[in-house]
Amino acid sequence: MTPLEHFHRLISPPSLAHFYHLQGSSKAFTIAQLSKIREKPMLVIAESLDRAEQLYERLSFFCGGGVYVLPNWDSLPYDSLSPSLSLVSQRMHTLHQVLSGHAKIVIAPPTALMQKVAPKSEFQKRGLSLKIGDTFAAENWHQEVKICGYVQTDVVEEMGEFCFQKEAFDIFPAGASAPIRIDCSEGQIGWMKKVDTESQHTISGELTQLFIPPVREVFLNAQAKANAMQALKDSHSARFPAEQLKQHFAGMESFISWFYPDAVSAFDYFDTKWVFVIDEPKQLEAKSKNFYEEVYSEYETELRQNKFVVRPESLFLDHHQFLGKINAHSQHIYCYSDIPKEDYELNAVTAPFVEHTQV
Repeated sequence: MTPLEHFHRLISPPSLAHFYHLQGSSKAFTIAQLSKIREKPMLVIAESLDRAEQLYERLSFFCGGGVYVLPNWDSLPYDSLSPSLSLVSQRMHTLHQVLSGHAKIVIAPPTALMQKVAPKSEFQKRGLSLKIGDTFAAENWHQEVKICGYVQTDVVEEMGEFCFQKEAFDIFPAGASAPIRIDCSEGQIGWMKKVDTESQHTISGELTQLFIPPVREVFLNAQAKANAMQALKDSHSARFPAEQLKQHFAGMESFISWFYPDAVSAFDYFDTKWVFVIDEPKQLEAKSKNFYEEVYSEYETELRQNKFVVRPESLFLDHHQFLGKINAHSQHIYCYSDIPKEDYELNAVTAPFVEHTQV
């Protein structure tokens, strides 16, 4: 039996496993092999976004495709500015890959998983799925992309923009590398091609199908607007302009619970088939606790400044809820760069490696 075959036998049986001494690239190698042998998707919870992106580079090398990052917002809690469009687009694209079954491995920091998002059932309703030969439905397309947060412009150059031309529809979807031009000259989709943003000319090579996911975290359909208006009414506040709730506005993510009273954490998008990989558990516990303390501190600061804000538990999981979501899951793998002092479960698997080249 080769060392790799022995390793595969070692990691395949239990629903709970601990791996120690995972230095350098050996952690990514181990996770990649676990994904391959168990044939199950994996949510890797890393300490920070920087660590998640580092793991993404290494896992992409070992796994090829199917690896995604779910980033946290790049805006502060209760910020009057929304997260950057490119970052929200990446979040929406990753969640779509999770629900469509295309994601093999998703890497996320605690801060990304603690944030409340629209319910999975609402997310699954949003977006446009297009293929060659589909009927051109300008009014329906326009309504749906507006609900999903796309902005109409004269020329599409940035992610999240769209425009209708004489016989074509241009859009820069979330997660795409370039805008897409859709030919609608015959009343149906004739072709779909990427567009060079500088020349605005199409690039050779056609797409046969295309999914346009949301580019915002709040989907402004009629029900979401009605929910927000009712929440404003229930708050008995005259400081918030009601008309603002009828369109996308800067910082609206801090009111997501108004639009979705049943908002959930991103954990709810990962069902029981997913294996949770916990990278450096003690660091994750400290990170989640520190983050929620920062959230609450920002909340109290906003109150002292007489600003109108919603309570933290409406927007985030606290650190106890975060750890509870992990512990309630049925399949866990714990990864450490050293050997912790605490004792762990007797059925834990110990597989020490220094570098993946030794396997």
